[in-house]
Amino acid sequence: MGIISKLESRATVSVSNPRDPALAEWFGLSGMSAAGFSVTPDSAMRAAAVFSCIRILGEAVASLPLIMYRRLPDGGKERATDHPLYSLVGRSPNGWQTRFEWVEMGMSHMCLRGASYSRIVGDRRGNRQLVPMHPDRLRPELLDSGKIAYEYQPTVGQKEILLQDEVLRIPFMTIEGVKPVSVIAAQRESIGASLASQDYGSRFFANDARPTGGYISWDSGNKFRDDEEEKKFREAWQQYMTGPNRHKTAFLKPGMKFNELGMSNEDAQFLDTRKYQRSEIAGIFRVPPHMIGDLERATFANIEHRAIEFVGHTV
Repeated sequence: MGIISKLESRATVSVSNPRDPALAEWFGLSGMSAAGFSVTPDSAMRAAAVFSCIRILGEAVASLPLIMYRRLPDGGKERATDHPLYSLVGRSPNGWQTRFEWVEMGMSHMCLRGASYSRIVGDRRGNRQLVPMHPDRLRPELLDSGKIAYEYQPTVGQKEILLQDEVLRIPFMTIEGVKPVSVIAAQRESIGASLASQDYGSRFFANDARPTGGYISWDSGNKFRDDEEEKKFREAWQQYMTGPNRHKTAFLKPGMKFNELGMSNEDAQFLDTRKYQRSEIAGIFRVPPHMIGDLERATFANIEHRAIEFVGHTV
């Protein structure tokens, strides 16, 4: 099998968003943003604001109780503790996850990939489990009967066809009713800009917070012997002035003078850009900015109201 065939067969394993950025870019499915970053559900988690929003939503919803009730003839209700699904959704949906873990993971799938899927598994004794499935491995299709079927690619083995009654599906949002809308894909540019500024900030401080540092002037008449000597000088200077080697002593040739440059106002506005993007991503997930550490416009009064709005309009 040639290298192209191997890459093609490897890429077909993921039926939605390829999790391998190199393969995704090779096949034109990388979700490359205008900022030059491949924005996928996995890479988006590197943005601090995205990670914070998903964690807040997952933990908040997972902390809510899942209790089954039975309607009474008089219009009231009581806990259906004898129902087989009572402990399944209220305590442990499967043999290795608690209810909290299962709900938290489901919220993460919904926020990152647009839907949460769990396979309904049962035995002859009536015991049931809700086994989570990765959304990237499912492809929903609407049948002529009006029900949904799923093409599922397990981690090991051949593809399977699952019917609607075999899958618990909780979509984040759909446009045409079947295929979920991924927040990450819909807001690729905003998240890509956040990743780009975060990467710029890392490299900015790796260079001792001096994007330009300065320039070296030399007396007229002096020059390098050849291009190779000039190249070695540039590399040596860069090595001593940036990264983990910064602040080390550098040597200049006779006649050379280092002229230092300070941080420009344009570079200083980088911090304002980071604040704006953090607030923008919080708005995408409908999370109050103060809950992800953005206290720029927070006061004692509006924090209380925003917390109430989070419970009423988000959770």
